[in-house]
Amino acid sequence: SYSFCTLLMLRATLRALHGHTMSVLITFDIDGTLIGALPALKAAKKETNSIHKQAISHGVKAVTGKEVEVREVEHHGHTDREIIAAMLRLRDVDPTEEVLRRIVEEIRDWEPVTGTWGDGLQVLPGVVDLLQALSAMDAVKIGLVTGNVSTIAWKKLEAVGIKQYFSQPVIGGFGGDFNSRLECVKHANTLHPADRSYHIGDAPADISAATDAGVVPIGVTTGIFTAETLTSSSTTDHVPAVFQDLTDTKAVLRVMGLI
Repeated sequence: SYSFCTLLMLRATLRALHGHTMSVLITFDIDGTLIGALPALKAAKKETNSIHKQAISHGVKAVTGKEVEVREVEHHGHTDREIIAAMLRLRDVDPTEEVLRRIVEEIRDWEPVTGTWGDGLQVLPGVVDLLQALSAMDAVKIGLVTGNVSTIAWKKLEAVGIKQYFSQPVIGGFGGDFNSRLECVKHANTLHPADRSYHIGDAPADISAATDAGVVPIGVTTGIFTAETLTSSSTTDHVPAVFQDLTDTKAVLRVMGLI
């Protein structure tokens, strides 16, 4: 029997043989995939992604009056809406849709009093070379599927110098608009239906959401999760490719059938 990935590529090849121009969508997670904490912060065990976390805490306090920090709840691999809901429950506040909407709106408009969106962040190894290679391919569209609120996502990417590689109009699914990462993946693929679609991420939720949405997942261990954890997160028989990082551009492109 054919693997999940092989069936998708066979479908795309058959369409190409019938004169259909091949289209490919590649979406990326942000934190732990495209960008990460500066080594000095990690070595000192200081809080990472602090400006983003400040924005979330501000939104919660502005709407509910409750003081709570992101580090008090499980947040790795979760969308901002999931994180906010967990923070509210921790303070005995019902995370209704209206409350979540108001908090997200507060976060969208927030700017740090001190510091910048790029503070403590770096572009992870291999990311620039891969984005440059993909953005030079006419058939490829590059989007985001991230737990971040959309405005924060783009501010962080602009601050570290990689925003320009992403396709316009914007293709993405964002954690300020949807509760689950699965919804984010589906939305991005609704915006740009493609013959082949891939999602690259560092968390189990990236792998499971992609496979549930019929998208080919690619894992990267530049976050906190191991290769074993990522490969076991697929919800189909397809075992996803997992890379230590994105430095081997040719290997990543080869997995996606682009070379």
